Amino acid sequence: MIAPDDPRAGDVRALLARHLAFAHANSEPRDVHALDVDALTDPSVSFFSARADGELLGVGALKRLDATHAEIKSMHTAEAARGRGIGRAMVEHLLGVARERGFRRVSLETGSGEAFAPARALYASAGFAPCGPFGDYARSEASTYLTLWLDGPPRLALSWSGGKDSALALQALRAAGVEPAVLLTTVDEESATVAHHGVSVSLLERQAAAVGVPLTTVAIPARPSNGVYEQRLRAAFAAGPLAEVDGVAFGDLFLEDLRAYREARMSEAGLRAEFPLWGRDTAVLAREFIADGFAATLVSVDGDQLPHALLGRAFDAGLLADLPPTADPCGENGEFHTFVTGGPVFSAPIAVAPAQRRTDGRFAWLALR
Repeated sequence: MIAPDDPRAGDVRALLARHLAFAHANSEPRDVHALDVDALTDPSVSFFSARADGELLGVGALKRLDATHAEIKSMHTAEAARGRGIGRAMVEHLLGVARERGFRRVSLETGSGEAFAPARALYASAGFAPCGPFGDYARSEASTYLTLWLDGPPRLALSWSGGKDSALALQALRAAGVEPAVLLTTVDEESATVAHHGVSVSLLERQAAAVGVPLTTVAIPARPSNGVYEQRLRAAFAAGPLAEVDGVAFGDLFLEDLRAYREARMSEAGLRAEFPLWGRDTAVLAREFIADGFAATLVSVDGDQLPHALLGRAFDAGLLADLPPTADPCGENGEFHTFVTGGPVFSAPIAVAPAQRRTDGRFAWLALR
């Protein structure tokens, strides 16, 4: 029988100690992510045990990551009970709890070494598929990340500006087993360019072809009121490919007010808002972008935060070294915007050349062709 239990109970504590000992025996200390007893009593964690006639057979836990995403933790079967399907029963129980609580996705981290092969096989048999790091995890060769969409992957549009956060969001979605149905871009109806970036629609179309996802644009007046902006988007979601999506994924990183605005607008439309990069360390993310082989050019610079001389620079290690300490490495505060020309989400790089530079005094833009 599987039921809620107290991780501080004597026999449970002893089994959890063996669980931690196994993890430390087969992983470097920095690669051990198992929770201790105190962490398992956190309100975000629901802890369960499997027992037969009072005998402890195994344990497992479900940790809430956010309103739609949970993580399986502390899966361990007592040695004497192995081979009896206890682990599979616990996984199915935890997935059932996740469904009852309205989670749409369940993920987990386990080791990549041979000692963890039985665990990886168990999760694969339950339908889990490889994914990228989630939550607070970082890339590590010692870790395998797995995920399961309880009702199948969502059909999402991806908010697409042509910049690095859009490309990273696409990479993260694909790593989680989600292929966007469409790229969504709002463009200035007079100039046919992306607001703030100044990138032409023709360049976005080349990007869309290279990433293999169709592009849908929504024309917006220059400096529109929120009312006009929202009306145009509502009309776009009422017809065409956007009428068929479940929600929109955004590449936002940490701006709480912007996230709240997007979530409110999506909720009003009966759509979900997904943030596959949310909470990631922007310094780490910037370095990963470069290490993964992405190529991008700065096409807009805010002169109140950065010198205009950075316009046209490649987004590389040299640029990161030249950014002042007040600047976010990913430009999340609007310090700069980029245009991505290649990387692991592209079938082939996009050839561009610098064209006209312009400025309004504060902001500077570089047109590409």
